[in-house]
Amino acid sequence: MGGFPESEPMKLIRFGPVGKEEPGAILVDGTHIDVSAFGSDYDEVFFGRQDFVKLDRWLRENSGSAPRVAPSVRLGHQCKMIMQGRQD
Repeated sequence: MGGFPESEPMKLIRFGPVGKEEPGAILVDGTHIDVSAFGSDYDEVFFGRQDFVKLDRWLRENSGSAPRVAPSVRLGHQCKMIMQGRQD
């Protein structure tokens, strides 16, 4: 349940009003979820500590119960990052 298979990229989003965006993720099935309960925002510290590995684990355990984000909710600016390697 949840998480991302190795062949699928992790898709991170930010959603909500301008200046008050929250972290989220798009699951493999296209569902948008709120991951603010994970406890870390997508910032330099998140990527510097490789918290995306911890987030992947968190998603595998919690994506089924994480709050859903309605498709009508505003998404923040998108950027594409490609990171290789995987730690399980």
